[in-house]
Amino acid sequence: MSNKFLNFTKKVATSVWTYLKHARVEFIVIILAVAVDLITKGIIQSTMKVGETVVLIPNFLEFYFTYNTAAAFSFDFGLGQAIGQEGVMVVFIVMTFLSLGLFGFIMYKLKNRRLWARICFALIIGGAIGNLYDRMAFSMVRDFIRIVYFGLEIPNLGSSFAVFNIADACLVIGVIMFIVYVIFLETKDKARIKAKNEVKSSSETAEENSENAVDVTSELQSDIDEKSDNVSDISVQNAGENE
Repeated sequence: MSNKFLNFTKKVATSVWTYLKHARVEFIVIILAVAVDLITKGIIQSTMKVGETVVLIPNFLEFYFTYNTAAAFSFDFGLGQAIGQEGVMVVFIVMTFLSLGLFGFIMYKLKNRRLWARICFALIIGGAIGNLYDRMAFSMVRDFIRIVYFGLEIPNLGSSFAVFNIADACLVIGVIMFIVYVIFLETKDKARIKAKNEVKSSSETAEENSENAVDVTSELQSDIDEKSDNVSDISVQNAGENE
């Protein structure tokens, strides 16, 4: 039992290490997403007061510093009324850890797909980590980007979009990129992988046939050598009898 467990652990560790060497771009994207998110949040937190607004593009884009106790874009799906803000925070932390495991596994399974597909999940994972840090460090998320609807008041939407941050943007961009991948690129990717596997399979079959041919040739040569030795022995024996 212990040997099986050790072999399984060794196999998993080898697979993970091989993948880590293969997935350098994905991890760079994750690190950059987390770094940019936390740095921008830190700058805003240290230079702006809660509720303060800085207009960047009039009637379109502004910084508005606020704390968010819900999910991305301030959505809590009605959980706040049911379990309270602390309960919501615990639920989102647990869900984030589970999501990180799931998306990490999916990114690993897509290791043979094109880089576009893997970067989708790298952005999603980076965004999730950025907001997870805030929830664990501050029990809330720092938001500061607000898009204004050109000074218009839109029914059911108000005058601006929900305040968000870089992590939220990474999550949305990752999801949009994955939708684009599924619609336009996945079929081509699967065909490419299938063709590659067929070529690999053909190569392995040819190599196996070649090895079998070598084995057969070796066996035939051994039989010939053995028969030759037998003939020589018989000849020597006959010569001895004649003498």
